[in-house]
Amino acid sequence: MSSGRIQMNAVILPNGNVLAEGRSVQQRGTESTPGKTADLYDPAANSMRSAGAAAYSRLYHSDCTATS
Repeated sequence: MSSGRIQMNAVILPNGNVLAEGRSVQQRGTESTPGKTADLYDPAANSMRSAGAAAYSRLYHSDCTATS
């Protein structure tokens, strides 16, 4: 992965790859330690690559965050 992650989201995609996004590098996420980069893991090739970067930080409970 591009960096250490805690409190992240990981999704197994239909093609078998795993998308890892959102994170904090501290136990309690703060704006000073956000994770904006996403990583894509390909288990068949046992390789990791970048999947882009978010415009906003996605920390703990990011999957429940709504924007208006």
